[in-house]
Amino acid sequence: MEKLIILNLVLGLSIFEFFTLLVGFITLLILISQVYYLRRSLNADHSRRRKQATFDYLAKVRPQWHDTRNDLDILIQAAGEKANIVNVIIKNPEILKKVRLLLGLLEHISVGIHTDVFDKEILYRMSGKQLKKIYEKFEPYIKYVQIHVNETAYTEFQNLVLEFNLMVSNPPKKDELPVME
Repeated sequence: MEKLIILNLVLGLSIFEFFTLLVGFITLLILISQVYYLRRSLNADHSRRRKQATFDYLAKVRPQWHDTRNDLDILIQAAGEKANIVNVIIKNPEILKKVRLLLGLLEHISVGIHTDVFDKEILYRMSGKQLKKIYEKFEPYIKYVQIHVNETAYTEFQNLVLEFNLMVSNPPKKDELPVME
């Protein structure tokens, strides 16, 4: 009789241990799924905030770069030496100041894109063509500065425009477009 009681006791403890282990395993699975969904939620929130930061920053900066670009168009036309834009920029301190301001703003935005502070897709959709036109217009000056002053000047902006050109030649397919969750 004592052996039967001991056997029932051992069997009862084994069943209890099994169920305790099973509950622990289920708890671990629930915890893993919660971590997965938390991480996914944080990534989605980061993406949303990055896009919002891009909108906010562009709303603040775009009027300034539009005004500067318009001023430059007027000043460069008045200088009349359209063939050699580098000479026009270098010889006129007012134009030089505005070109540096404009390219500085665009370099700042480009650094934000390349450090994942701002969203490249949003910037491309809102201002990609304008940025490419600005780069094309001032490319001779940018190259001049890189050769004669600082080889890394405006490289972030230059690289961003190159990336935008690749985006045009390789647009995403419908199944590759990001899905908002």
